[in-house]
Amino acid sequence: MNTDQFKHFALVYKLRSFALAASQVPMSPQGLAKSIRKLEQEFDVEFFEADASGARVPTEFGDRMMDFVNEAELQRVQLVWEFDRIRARRQKRVRVASCLGISGFIGLRLKEAFEARNPDVRIDLIELSDDACDEAISLGRVDLGFTLAPFDGRLANVPLFTEPFYLWINVKDPRSKKECVTMCDLDGACVSSFGDGIKCDAVLRKRLAEAGSAPTFFNSPEVYWHYENALLNRSIGLTVQHFVALKAFCASDEVRAVPLDDLNWSIGLSYIPSHVFAEHEARFVDFVTTHAEAMAIEARMPGC
Repeated sequence: MNTDQFKHFALVYKLRSFALAASQVPMSPQGLAKSIRKLEQEFDVEFFEADASGARVPTEFGDRMMDFVNEAELQRVQLVWEFDRIRARRQKRVRVASCLGISGFIGLRLKEAFEARNPDVRIDLIELSDDACDEAISLGRVDLGFTLAPFDGRLANVPLFTEPFYLWINVKDPRSKKECVTMCDLDGACVSSFGDGIKCDAVLRKRLAEAGSAPTFFNSPEVYWHYENALLNRSIGLTVQHFVALKAFCASDEVRAVPLDDLNWSIGLSYIPSHVFAEHEARFVDFVTTHAEAMAIEARMPGC
């Protein structure tokens, strides 16, 4: 039993054909079938049966073997990550993940400032979706992560800062005159939000449902479109406070930014609770917690 056999088996399981599976390796269908049969002989079982169309249909043994192959691949990937963790500690690298949107706001700036003061340490920063960032930390793919609320209960979390959500609203919309927009105010509106996989979108929809409010949605991960839709009076655009202060979003008097009641954008620094910090990792955590709030205040300073 070897990894090549696992690969061959998984392809047949997915494609239901020795010929199609063999074309992706590539090898002859006869050679791939021989690889599968050796694996079957090792366990004295049959993984596939041919149906009336000639397709290779997994047996109960085949289904269980697929479970094993998936588990083995996950363990292999986790071993690769563990080896990288060991190398990273020896090389004084800190592996950091960042949810989308945080990296450009705080992650890159902190990385550059920290590395300038600590030239013996390197920060490896990757951007992931909100849920993927949490998962990467919990699986050990990275050492730390800039994460967003609601924070994953499996992880320890150091709160960094919080700022309110705002709505970009065209001045033709009466809601633009309000000092604060509530969830109830959005009933029947069209709202530009971030869509699936973004935590704040899920929280917003939950709060709206709890308030009995039923808007329609335009989804885009790009905050630019939230502003553009408000400018064209197509929808109300969801944003956060530091975007409101950017000159790019202050050019028109046709759009007003209004706070959204009871919804905040909160950033934390998350890690596995059992993680024991190396000295260079602890330096980075101290640097982040010391400087994050000052950087957030600077970013929130009015620019319009």
